[in-house]
Amino acid sequence: MNCVALLAVSASVAACASAQVAPICIDWSVDGDGAALVNGQQLTDSAGSVFSFGSLFTMETFGNNLGATIFDTSDPGPNVGGPDEDLLVNRGNGIILQNNSSSTQTVPGIFDVPNDAVGGGAGYEITFTENVEIVGIDLLDINGGNDVDIVLTDGMGLTRTFEVPADWHRRRVERVRGRGL
Repeated sequence: MNCVALLAVSASVAACASAQVAPICIDWSVDGDGAALVNGQQLTDSAGSVFSFGSLFTMETFGNNLGATIFDTSDPGPNVGGPDEDLLVNRGNGIILQNNSSSTQTVPGIFDVPNDAVGGGAGYEITFTENVEIVGIDLLDINGGNDVDIVLTDGMGLTRTFEVPADWHRRRVERVRGRGL
């Protein structure tokens, strides 16, 4: 498994089968209580702590990293000139798995330099506490050289797996460059 940076998760939430479905987008700009999430903010730590997004979901990270961290993808923005300019896609906040070599926090809980982990064997597990229909997952970056599996599991334990090729990001960049953009 590779390190994956997530940009957004879009879902429809229904409290019960007969309820109206309400679309939501988790874009990492605010937490589940509406508090702003800021560039470099550590959401989970390397000990496998759990981040709760209000009552909607919990997120755990695993592997060799310092946990889930907010990354501002703005260009211009606070990460211009940093180690991850490939993540500057002007889509607001995303989450990365923080690199072990960039552990400095001048302000507790905020990494001075958000920097995505480059090795494989790491990832996220997001567990929704309500019935949801996932309608989109925006990936930002994959590091590690292998394909990534996104596995969705329903309440009955049935799974659906989506395979993302390791070089999807490079192919997307080359396709955009090929159009002269």
